[in-house]
Amino acid sequence: MSLKLRKFTFRDASEVAHLVGDESVSQWTTHIPFPYSEQDAVDWISSTADHEDRHPFAVEVDNRIVASVSFWTCDENTIKRSET
Repeated sequence: MSLKLRKFTFRDASEVAHLVGDESVSQWTTHIPFPYSEQDAVDWISSTADHEDRHPFAVEVDNRIVASVSFWTCDENTIKRSET
């Protein structure tokens, strides 16, 4: 089994649309339209490609996208700290 984490590319648009367009996936999201088109995927990939604060990555298993993970940078005022 091969596991890889990588940036999304426009070549991923069809697969992203297929995965995100699944109604059982969309029911758990609040900001993703349903149905989700390939153009929606292209727009999302484009909007995050060079974004300074949003960093989504495709998770691949055996060269197939199975998930997405993301992180966002936050300014110091939006991070809760616990001090002991």
